[in-house]
Amino acid sequence: MQRRTPWGTTEMVAGDMSNRELAICGPAGRMGVIYQRMREVICVDPITGETIWSRDGLPAAAQLLGDEQVVIVAPPNGGDAVLLSAVDGHLMGRQPIESIAQRWLNWGPNTIATKNVGANIELRLYNVATGEVLWEDAFPQGTQGSRAGGDEFAILQKDGKFEIRSLVDGSVKISSTLSPEPQLAHLQVIRSDNDYIVVPSEPQSARSNGTISAAPSGGYSVPVVNGRIYAFDRESGAGLWQSPATVEDYSLPLGQPKGTPVLLLLRNERLRDDNGRSRQTYSGVGLDRRDGRLIFHEESTPGSLSLYEITADPEKNEVQIAL
Repeated sequence: MQRRTPWGTTEMVAGDMSNRELAICGPAGRMGVIYQRMREVICVDPITGETIWSRDGLPAAAQLLGDEQVVIVAPPNGGDAVLLSAVDGHLMGRQPIESIAQRWLNWGPNTIATKNVGANIELRLYNVATGEVLWEDAFPQGTQGSRAGGDEFAILQKDGKFEIRSLVDGSVKISSTLSPEPQLAHLQVIRSDNDYIVVPSEPQSARSNGTISAAPSGGYSVPVVNGRIYAFDRESGAGLWQSPATVEDYSLPLGQPKGTPVLLLLRNERLRDDNGRSRQTYSGVGLDRRDGRLIFHEESTPGSLSLYEITADPEKNEVQIAL
């Protein structure tokens, strides 16, 4: 199912037959793997599958948050979240929590609550189990956000103010000023071991002679990029490229390997000639993610692109791309 984000965009999430958002799985660690079945929360051994503990009578279709100490059973419509011990399932208490629709991202026992107040959107990162607020701020409407790896998130304002913060404690990882984006429509951030690829985009441009679509998405909802691409070093936070790369109407597949030096952008095109006949083509662009250089540009190849393959051989210092 699709869920609307606080930024006005949509993302794909797991849902039930009633279009209620579900957590795919709860916390997992040395204490076991925790999941919900109907109104029962169960902890199983990840190797044998044997039940370690279970607790019944809990809110159905809940979202499960937590870590190796606490399991947070959050009702989909908000209210009182039930706190259980991750070790043996005993009741530890209850804490208030917003509905799933009023929260953005989760990490362990932490969640980001969102609230529209006048011309601003307020964000509050807090620990649900303790109620401790780790970070909060307000941003003007039109700001865009993105997850930046599992435990980080990114915020970009239209005036170019950009930051990446930790979902663990709210600390700043990167703070920078990008080019202003008055028509900012969405934001993508891809994190690898060494860098962040930051992709703000304007709305997709209209074409009178056909359509352009993302290809392939790898099962994710991927928008078509129309804007600039930046790269930042993860350790220092410094920009890696002398200037951002400019991209018009290409998609950035999220499933591509993050450890290779190649950043791949793809698109499918259905174009019409002057006689109204249509033809299907695809195009691909490869950038060196270390410095932003254009490596290759394969344009308007006949056919439709549904699969691609990237093979990296570090020993040969070689990357092969098959479209």
